[in-house]
Amino acid sequence: MKLSVIIPLYNEAWLIAEVIKKVKAVQLPVNIAKEVIIVNDGSTDDSYDQLKKYNSDPEIKIFNLSRRKGKTEAVKLGIKISTGDIILIQDADLEYNPDDYPMLIGPIIANKSRVVYGSRFKGTINGMHLINRIANIVSNATLNLLYSSKITDVNTGYKVFKRDVLDDIKITSKDFTFETEITAKLLNKGYKIYEVPIRYTARSKTEGKKITWPKALQMFWGIIRYRFKTDNQAKNNKEVDPFLYSKEFFFTCNDGFEDFQKGYGLSYIKKKALSFLEIQPDSKFLDVGHGRGEMLYHCEKLGAFVYGIDYSDTANSIAKGVLEHSLNAQIIKADCEHLPFKDGFFDRIFVGDLIEHLSFEKGVQLMKETNRVLAPGGIFLLHTSPNLLFMQIIYPILIAIVGKKKRKEIKQHVSMQQKVHICEYQYFSLKRLIRESNIKARIWIDNDFTRGGSFRHLRNLTPSQAMFIKLVKFLEKHYIFSIKLLFGNDFWIKYAKE
Repeated sequence: MKLSVIIPLYNEAWLIAEVIKKVKAVQLPVNIAKEVIIVNDGSTDDSYDQLKKYNSDPEIKIFNLSRRKGKTEAVKLGIKISTGDIILIQDADLEYNPDDYPMLIGPIIANKSRVVYGSRFKGTINGMHLINRIANIVSNATLNLLYSSKITDVNTGYKVFKRDVLDDIKITSKDFTFETEITAKLLNKGYKIYEVPIRYTARSKTEGKKITWPKALQMFWGIIRYRFKTDNQAKNNKEVDPFLYSKEFFFTCNDGFEDFQKGYGLSYIKKKALSFLEIQPDSKFLDVGHGRGEMLYHCEKLGAFVYGIDYSDTANSIAKGVLEHSLNAQIIKADCEHLPFKDGFFDRIFVGDLIEHLSFEKGVQLMKETNRVLAPGGIFLLHTSPNLLFMQIIYPILIAIVGKKKRKEIKQHVSMQQKVHICEYQYFSLKRLIRESNIKARIWIDNDFTRGGSFRHLRNLTPSQAMFIKLVKFLEKHYIFSIKLLFGNDFWIKYAKE
């Protein structure tokens, strides 16, 4: 096994020789080889001249960038050319002590973790200003709130990875934002970050410290930015196995199952959808991803000719049972990206709780296909839930305040969602979906996040929990948009085709 030490270097001519000396002197466990890769990031002092002294050292590889590209680019280049099984990043200022290497790589060698961070706040800190300490505490607290993690030092310069982990993460930031981007993306992908105590000796700006307050703010913003810019909305071709849509899914987990069992009744959301659609007698209605088929049942009762498509055999079987006595209904097994209907065939189209089961790219294709088969003057309506921002910010708080029994119930529901949801949305990603679909549509967040009191996870609350819900409802009632962005959990898209 080999350890690759990546050292991004910028204007450290007076110190780089000491750094190299300390790194080379580190005694690693038996059978662990070491290579040192130094990337000179366009230094304007004599740093590169100092490095030339080590050209003949077999343990050291030196690369020079003719102009400065930032720490992240230097690190990415070092990773690309490294050959080690374990990657460790070492700043070139000796604030971090190379003697901690055995401690840092130990959990990886022991197969306890594939990612290890050296935590200054678990170890010893010398010379850190109070304001910098507070800034780090705020960053850690924000990260842990947004990502449901327990990291004590997100901004540490000592980060160690197994190579395959870095192959799985695409880094796009520049300069010091690397520290928060890599952490955010690791947590988003479910990697466990193992922390070990390290020694840290801060240096002052006059001694060459390069992180300024604007850069620190960029790092902090990265914590928030990468929480909401995730691979959840990546353009990919991932598909949900149709066998996951079992009878258990439709009758115990899928929203509205309790209402359905009472004579094919409609849930609070589907009742709203029915009113928005303005179904007319003899009109043609299409339900894309019809599920149990209750919307088809009620639209047919209003005199419409109803068509339902779904690629789940279980869904089609249930819906056929619901509509077995109907003369004006068709259930078709089909792919929603290629609707088997001619242009302008339907007067009304409903896409209910389907878009989140598709990749973003396929969601765009669905929007284009439904627009193709919608007649001029016809109405299109889409509903999707949950709100991605709600799941990322409010959900961890909600889980913390509810009782043990309800916490288990909610987690089971979310666990089932995660198995079938590929691309959950928030307000701005839905606007992007509309824009890329080349349609003009209205998008809004439902004002009633408790769904008229019918949302089963908000029943039987304690007095304090009920008071919290009342506060949120009061804020929503007064149309505070930022509150709705976080707490609103139902999105609607509607348009009438010109």
